[in-house]
Amino acid sequence: MRLWLPAWTPGKRPARRPIRACGRSDQYPRPTVQSHFRVEVRNDDQATVISISGELDLASSPALEEELERVAQSDAQLVVIDLRELEFMDSTGLSVLVRAHQRAEENGRRLGLVNGSQQVQRLLTLTGVAERLALADAPEELRGGS
Repeated sequence: MRLWLPAWTPGKRPARRPIRACGRSDQYPRPTVQSHFRVEVRNDDQATVISISGELDLASSPALEEELERVAQSDAQLVVIDLRELEFMDSTGLSVLVRAHQRAEENGRRLGLVNGSQQVQRLLTLTGVAERLALADAPEELRGGS
C-alpha cells in the first residue's frame, strides 16, 4: 500500500482545491430514528393507570401528553403513571410528568408514579422531582393512600 502525499515546501502552504461531492444526496437513504415508546391506559373504579414503556423523550412525549389530557377530561381522582417498563427519560419527559402533577393538584386530583429504571429514578432524584411526587413500587401501593 502506497501513501501519496502532495509535494510541498516547508514554510509554504499547498494550494487549496475545492472538493466536489460525487453523487446526489438523495441517493442514500437516511437512517430513521425509531422511537420504541408505548402508552397503555387501564381504568378501574379506583384509578386510571397509564403504563409507559420504551423511551420518553422529545419525540415521544406528545403521545403521553395526549393521553394525560384525555385522562384529565375523565372523572378519575387518582392517576398512576407506571414507569417500570420505561428504559429512558430526558428532560422533556420529566417536564411532562411535572406538568401533569401540577394539573392534577389544580383540579383536586392525585397523581402518583410507579418507580422506573435506574436511569429514570436517578433523573427524578437529581432534579428533586422524586421528593415532590408520590412514588411507589407498584400501582396498588398508590391506590391505598389519600
